[in-house]
Amino acid sequence: MARVCSECGVTVDAGDRFCGRCGRPLAAQVLAGPSGRGRWSSLWVALPIVAVLAAMVLTNPSRQTYANWLAARVVTSDRPNARAIAPGSLAGVIANATIAQNDLIFTVFDTSARGLRVDVLGIFGRFVPLGAGPAG
Repeated sequence: MARVCSECGVTVDAGDRFCGRCGRPLAAQVLAGPSGRGRWSSLWVALPIVAVLAAMVLTNPSRQTYANWLAARVVTSDRPNARAIAPGSLAGVIANATIAQNDLIFTVFDTSARGLRVDVLGIFGRFVPLGAGPAG
């Protein structure tokens, strides 16, 4: 099996003690094959990406979580008669009036009720309002 210098990636002979290109001592090196270095660097790049995607999947909010969040915002708002509605029953109405487009790593919630429309992005367990206005 050919040995490869971990410093510069050049293939060296089995009996060499130093790299012929960069001069690095080869005694402690155990990498084999010309692609050994690239494989490990690819792993270190891919690992954080996989971790972020896994976190996004695990924290993707549900329709009920969204409904509870929106109900709490409506009840605590300064809108007339908003405080007269129980947050639990309002959350049920919101959940029934919501279309959730779940894309595994995030969800777009589209709620249309009483002539109003609200679009919200759910990502990392949080909600980002995208827009609100008249339904239609």
